[in-house]
Amino acid sequence: MNAKYRKYTTLLLRYILGAVFLFSGAVKSFDTVGTAIYVEKYFAAFGFGSFDMLATPVAVLLGAVELTLGLLLLFNLLTVVTSTIAVVMLTVFTVITLLNATVLPIGDCGCFGDALYLSPMATLLKNIVMLPMALLLCQRGGRSGMPRVLQWLMAAVIFSLSILLNIYVLRHLPIIDFMPYGEGVNLREEIITERERMANATHTKLRFVDKYSGEEYRFAADDAECWLRDDLQFIDAVTVQGGADELRFGDFAIYDSEGRDVAQELLMYDGPQIWLVISVASFGDKTKNAIDALYEKYDNCRVVVLTSAEYSDIKDVIESEWYYVDAMTLRSMIRADVGVLILDNGRIESKYNICDM
Repeated sequence: MNAKYRKYTTLLLRYILGAVFLFSGAVKSFDTVGTAIYVEKYFAAFGFGSFDMLATPVAVLLGAVELTLGLLLLFNLLTVVTSTIAVVMLTVFTVITLLNATVLPIGDCGCFGDALYLSPMATLLKNIVMLPMALLLCQRGGRSGMPRVLQWLMAAVIFSLSILLNIYVLRHLPIIDFMPYGEGVNLREEIITERERMANATHTKLRFVDKYSGEEYRFAADDAECWLRDDLQFIDAVTVQGGADELRFGDFAIYDSEGRDVAQELLMYDGPQIWLVISVASFGDKTKNAIDALYEKYDNCRVVVLTSAEYSDIKDVIESEWYYVDAMTLRSMIRADVGVLILDNGRIESKYNICDM
């Protein structure tokens, strides 16, 4: 092979792999809690639900490793080592996504977090394409003008900074909010518009039944993957009203103690409003003091508590209006165990981890 051609193809392989790993690692590291949620889904799908406590450490490690690999590949540092690690990771990812696309479907793989959705089949094809690229790069290697000891030192620094980035995000909020509940979003307009559209729209759904369990599934009319699954048998196509699965806020609902959805009532409130989002059953004195400071700072504002369960111990010490929201929706609203959304006339003005108030 022509030496010049070999040089440029190796350079191209390194840049492609480096860019993909850098993007994937950055997205995971910018939203560590979201990555942990995907890890929990995989644990549940593969029967490791009892290891949920490891979801966050795995998310931190995964984001940091991918971010480090991406930067090292782009800067041509320890290319043989990094490409070898990339081969191992892509092999594991290929097996997992193959199972996700066939016998253990869990939906979006989360390889690019909530920034970019890829279907299981698209993710599998991506890994199948990248794996031989990593193998070829591993075989060809690459030379750097930097001494090897300095390369290892740079790798250690980059990995340490990547870990610190993930820890920072966990203690505060995502650096980039990929969820639909970002600052500046007018929830009042969005929710009302979507619910009106959902009420008036009709959609065609494909009905399939699992050949072995008898469970029924419904897929969008343009979903090609359902036709490729051997475990499913087509029944018919039906027209359904609405389409929450296709909306950004399709699962958004706020319930009072009587089970009524009062989301629109809260959003129609004129003036500033504080939503205190609590996703844990208990918290320490530091958090309690921060909540007290919040009530003192916004004593002239309406403050409501949104939670996913009846946390009686907490409810006894926080006097406010309590409402209930699905746990996953709470996590989409704010990536914090205890978080604060400040709204004004239904518009999200700002979001905080309670520790940052």
